[in-house]
Amino acid sequence: MRVALIALLLGACHAKFKKHAPIIQRAHVEVTTLGPPQVVLGQADGDGIGSLAVNAMQAIRGGELAKKIARAVDTEEMDARFSEAFVEALGDGPPFAASLKGKGSLVSVEVVSWGMGVPEIGLQGTFSYSLVVRIYMPDGKRVYTNREACAIPVGDPDAFSQVLGIVDNAKAVDDMSRRAIREAFYETAAGCAAVVVSQMRKHGG
Repeated sequence: MRVALIALLLGACHAKFKKHAPIIQRAHVEVTTLGPPQVVLGQADGDGIGSLAVNAMQAIRGGELAKKIARAVDTEEMDARFSEAFVEALGDGPPFAASLKGKGSLVSVEVVSWGMGVPEIGLQGTFSYSLVVRIYMPDGKRVYTNREACAIPVGDPDAFSQVLGIVDNAKAVDDMSRRAIREAFYETAAGCAAVVVSQMRKHGG
């Protein structure tokens, strides 16, 4: 599965990292996914009975899709895919070398949310992956914090559905095999690792 990765880059001041990056020769990466997938489907506007009924059904449908995604995706494997892609992308630096295991400096990655989001009923949704990256010196001092949000589009709706705003994201996921769902999230994790490395190089330069 080859799709475009959408990355939301959240700015912050990284003066401390610029100061400490040259000191770090090698760091190992640890990735932890904090919870199960969340699915948020588009909501109907208004507080009338019709809108409330639609939104209730959307919530129920979202819960069902979240369960399907959870059954398909092994979060430990997803974490491993991120770690491997991170080490491969960073290599021997700059700003420092990376490894999967070791002592000393640590790159801690927490996946704070992942799943599926739809901005509005009828619009194409995305499989989303949001994380916080922290880098610690051997003495435990934190010298870097950054947030990244990455996503890939759900399914491949035709132009007609997109123009009219009648994309059925739930059906798109229903039609996907477990393997396809699994690979979509693994690819998102690996792609986001490359984004994290790119940002670290920018912030540490």
